Amino acid sequence: MVRSAIFEDMRTEITTYNGQLVKQAARENIGTLLRAYRQAAGLTLRQLGEMTGIAYNHIARIEKGRYNVTVDTLAILGDALGVKITLLAD
Repeated sequence: MVRSAIFEDMRTEITTYNGQLVKQAARENIGTLLRAYRQAAGLTLRQLGEMTGIAYNHIARIEKGRYNVTVDTLAILGDALGVKITLLAD
């Protein structure tokens, strides 16, 4: 019984860890794309911040994958950059 509980705890930790990796990878991918579109538009972080009303340091955290950006914030940033935000399935 104890052995089963330990195994179940290990399985939970592994599942949680993988979930964390998935979330971090998503944040980093979104940030990389946001930075690429911002740079392609020839905008600095401060300029994009002024256009959107979103603090430039907040945008920087998003671009670095350090912040879990909301859909609302993505919509505002995408609109300012002329980018349509869509979710696609593989």
